Amino acid sequence: MNTIQDRNPSSHIVRTFDDSRLVINLSGKFGLMNLSDFSAAIKKLLKTEADTDRVDFDFSGVSYIDSAAALAMVSLQKECAARN
Repeated sequence: MNTIQDRNPSSHIVRTFDDSRLVINLSGKFGLMNLSDFSAAIKKLLKTEADTDRVDFDFSGVSYIDSAAALAMVSLQKECAARN
């Protein structure tokens, strides 16, 4: 398990593996205030783990997400889909 904490201490990104599936567990608050930090952290994870067959995002620990962060997540999902 690998934890990445944004500069904003209110959000956390944890990666875990389940077979060949990369699971990115998100917790805390995600919004315009930390958009560039968490986007860069997730993109770095996706680049590092490029050989994974599947990527799942777990939002169960997210207490807040604004429209900017939601749009960034959709963009990241599209990048993941284009990779495969």
